[in-house]
Amino acid sequence: MKNKQDKNIKSKNSESTSKPLWLKYSYLIFIAVGFVLYFQTIKYNYTNLDDKTLIADDKDFISHFSSIPKAFQQDVFKEAGATFYRPLLVVSFIIDGAIGKMSLSMFHFTNILLHVLAICLLFNLLIKLKTKENTAF
Repeated sequence: MKNKQDKNIKSKNSESTSKPLWLKYSYLIFIAVGFVLYFQTIKYNYTNLDDKTLIADDKDFISHFSSIPKAFQQDVFKEAGATFYRPLLVVSFIIDGAIGKMSLSMFHFTNILLHVLAICLLFNLLIKLKTKENTAF
């Protein structure tokens, strides 16, 4: 019985030491690559898409934590009869606006964090689905 346990321990140890270094530190690599690729966006200005409507024109609303309950009661564009109910997006803007004092850098930093988190979650999901680590990476 003891020999069988010793073999199991040895096989587990050999599995963990046989992984390539890049696989052992995959999450750190994802974080580092994500920040290296996107860190320059911290200095960017508004885009010509919906940033002006959702952030610049709504500074009074998204710069206070007290607006969080209201975010669940209205459309993201605050239009009557609209179908863009995105309360978590608005709450994210409120948190960024309140903590970062409406600094665009805070909004961009949050986007980087969310991208890196999505990469890590996808990798974790693929591993849970029994995808080979090399393939998931």
